[in-house]
Amino acid sequence: FKRHILTKKTTKSKRQLRGMTAVHASDEKSIRAMMPYA
Repeated sequence: FKRHILTKKTTKSKRQLRGMTAVHASDEKSIRAMMPYA
């Protein structure tokens, strides 16, 4: 996850955190509950 204190992370690891990622099917129900307007 891209959060705080990015100075310790390498440029390569920060670059890989960019963009959107897919949600696993087992997590889909709980994430939909967390996103009320999605």
